[in-house]
Amino acid sequence: MPPFILSTKLHAPPHRSEWLRRSRLLDQLDAGLSRKFTLVSAPAGFGKTTLVVDWLRGRQQRFAWLSLDEADSDVNQFLSYLLAALASLEAPGVGAASVALDTAQPPPPAHVLTILLNALSALEERIVLVLDDYHRLDSEAVDQALDFLVERAPSSLHLVVTTREDPSLPLARMRARGEMVELRLNELRFSTSESADFLNQLMGLALSDGEVAALEQRTEGWIAGLQMAALSLHGCDDKAAFIESFTGSHRFVLDYLLEEVLRRQPEAVRDFLQKTAVLDRFSASLCNAVTGHSGLEGREEGNAEEMLLALEQQNLFLVPLDEARQWYRYHHLFGDVLRARMRKDKPALQTVHQRASAWFENNGFPVDAIHHALTANDSENAARLVEQAWPALRRSKPERIFLDWIAALPPSRIKASPVLSFHRGFCLLSQDLTAADSPLSKAQAWVDMACDEAGRAKAERAGMVICNEDEFAQLPGLLGIARAYQCGAYGDLPGIVRNARCAMEHFPAGDTLWRGAATALLGLAQWSSGDLEGAYDAIAESAETMRKSGDLVSCLGALCLLSGIRGSQGRFRDAGIICQKALKIAEAFGDHPPQGTADIHVELAELAYERGDLVGAEQHLQTSQAMEDYTRLPEVQHRWFIVMARVKQAQGNFDAAEALLDEGAQCQIMSPAPETQPISAWMARLWLARGRIDKVQHWADKSGLTPEDETGYLLEFQHLTLARLLIAKYRDKPDEHEAQRILGLLTRLAVSAETGKRQRSVAQAHMLSALLHDTIGDAQTARNALQQALDIAEPENYVRLFADEGEPMLALLRRERRQMESPALVDQILSGLLDSNEPTATGDGNHSSEALLEPLSERELQVLRLLASELTGPQIAEHLFVSLNTLRTHTKNIYSKLGVNNRRAAVCRAAELSLT
Repeated sequence: MPPFILSTKLHAPPHRSEWLRRSRLLDQLDAGLSRKFTLVSAPAGFGKTTLVVDWLRGRQQRFAWLSLDEADSDVNQFLSYLLAALASLEAPGVGAASVALDTAQPPPPAHVLTILLNALSALEERIVLVLDDYHRLDSEAVDQALDFLVERAPSSLHLVVTTREDPSLPLARMRARGEMVELRLNELRFSTSESADFLNQLMGLALSDGEVAALEQRTEGWIAGLQMAALSLHGCDDKAAFIESFTGSHRFVLDYLLEEVLRRQPEAVRDFLQKTAVLDRFSASLCNAVTGHSGLEGREEGNAEEMLLALEQQNLFLVPLDEARQWYRYHHLFGDVLRARMRKDKPALQTVHQRASAWFENNGFPVDAIHHALTANDSENAARLVEQAWPALRRSKPERIFLDWIAALPPSRIKASPVLSFHRGFCLLSQDLTAADSPLSKAQAWVDMACDEAGRAKAERAGMVICNEDEFAQLPGLLGIARAYQCGAYGDLPGIVRNARCAMEHFPAGDTLWRGAATALLGLAQWSSGDLEGAYDAIAESAETMRKSGDLVSCLGALCLLSGIRGSQGRFRDAGIICQKALKIAEAFGDHPPQGTADIHVELAELAYERGDLVGAEQHLQTSQAMEDYTRLPEVQHRWFIVMARVKQAQGNFDAAEALLDEGAQCQIMSPAPETQPISAWMARLWLARGRIDKVQHWADKSGLTPEDETGYLLEFQHLTLARLLIAKYRDKPDEHEAQRILGLLTRLAVSAETGKRQRSVAQAHMLSALLHDTIGDAQTARNALQQALDIAEPENYVRLFADEGEPMLALLRRERRQMESPALVDQILSGLLDSNEPTATGDGNHSSEALLEPLSERELQVLRLLASELTGPQIAEHLFVSLNTLRTHTKNIYSKLGVNNRRAAVCRAAELSLT
């Protein structure tokens, strides 16, 4: 079993042999085995899980169990647990499916499930797979995976789902086909006879038929309500009066019953319940710590284990969290009431939290220790714990956790601590440079004051508090790193170098963690100066030292930078390898991916986009977007919007692309990483695609760019954008002098990029030169320049570099296709141009395919327009660079969507709908 699988989720709750046997429902479950799917759907407290466990144990049925929780909304985690559950039965296909899933870039869920189902179809005996508490998931991807599983399940697999709400499955279709059996609230509620058996036989009450009927009517057969009523009735002298007063809605009845249950417990038991309810989970040792006694009559302190056993035997809403029954929690509703009562005694509540904090600290749970100290308003102890724990925790925990802790502490206590002040400022660097300066300056002031023994004494008299001497000793070097970061964010390259080198002097050679951070900052200075290879070597060294030190979060951030450098050089394959390595590191964190994981998917999205894989790009962007905020590096969060804007522009949805770029500009913050492709330049390229030359000219004027500028790495992207603007203006108004200015700029850009080994920029300069020469009318020079660009582009598959140029590139490639020496790449580019050359109905276009029941795709619209021409079928296929069979498929789809059966009718129908 993989180490990140929580085995307790794969075990069904213990079978309660004394539980009421519900024969009518068990018979329905038996009958459902001949179908694909059983759905047990009802609100909380109707015995769904208990019923299914009773049925499975009674049949001696081979089954796999999976208890779901919110974290399983991630489809890959869901599949991992599903496979682990089936592995407990040694079901065939699990191993192969797990291998397919356990990759840096898992295949689509359907692929994994296909492997599994193909193997399960060979089973001769039936197995049952139970997905318990499916309502806790909120994921369209998981719903689709379950739909795929149910729809294609072989006869050897029967699925059972228990849930409080219906899953997003085609239930109506399955009902119509007779593929499912359903047990819902009406079936699950206790009948009058079942209520009598439950109350009198199982719970040991001696109620009359009238009293049973009254309770059954008032609870509407709600099992949990009946159970709590029964607990309240134990020891009740006037049962009739209790039942008579037992009215109201479920919410009020529940509150009343829980109060009644508690009131009838001994004082010691109530005290134990209330004190331990402040804990999300608890063991006997932890209970002893927070209560100080077991609460059992006449027993000495330290008998919490016996108390927990007694509570479980009395059905007092205790939920075991593992098979060994070492950890427990209370039923959520029961726990809520206990905590509400405990909050009334604030001194006792504070004491309980302080005791819990001490236990968690002594047992190696610093995060829990800090949580309880803060809840107890024990700010001094909380500050001590944070200062001692955070330097180690920062390697695996997101910075937001530390900032949340700091926000809960008194500002005066933070200012008194040079360590807390430093780490607060350091965490703020990637969010708000201005806000970071004050705590960093405070930490620096304390360090300067306590520079020697006399200064240390003076600082302590002034209120300085140190709880982590080792971290305080490192502050001079750490502050150097922070200042180097600030200098980088403000573009002060000498300041980066000066402060980073100063920081290195304070760290011994064996301190791989912080020396690695200083080395990374020196690498960023080299990157900003245009020395990409030097920057790569420095940051690669930094990443390796961080990995060795165990700081995988910082290592992941360094790998993001390395991927960005290789991307800037046009070395997309190398960038992809780096991203896969980063994802492998992120996988080690299991259900809680570290900061930077979401950004790796943005890097992969951009790489997929450059190769012309718009679908893959969008999938990576959606994966990134679905991840928690803490998995993103604030410094690069704007890049998601840039890449998604490029995808939308390629799809013709210019309005969406512009809105995305605007949003990206709003969230962009300063950082030491060079911003060589500013959003303003991306916006200028989008405006060019929309033909808004005046807006692009305004951007160029505001940027102060001219064709005579000195070229270099930092302004290379902007100058290439300027060249596009000048070429577009030349098309409208040819001018020989202007053409020479543009060619001069492109030549200098090509030489600069070649010197700096930025191959994509070299190809880009040649490509733009080809477009300019084509506009001038110099076909041979245009052809030569285009071939130069293609030769550079082919090894790395720079598809979108060409496809993003739109109609001018389409016309040039169509004419020169047969002359080019890179036919495969040219065909990919042409395919990309044909797919994205027409704006969509949500962009600048205005076609009427929405009038159809099923709209035509952009490619089908292109085919339809050609069907209205005089071209023959083979000529249309050649024009579109597709096979005749592919054209026939498109034509068949068009006829179906238009409701016609021949070419002439399709053309007439298209004219009616204004599609051609």
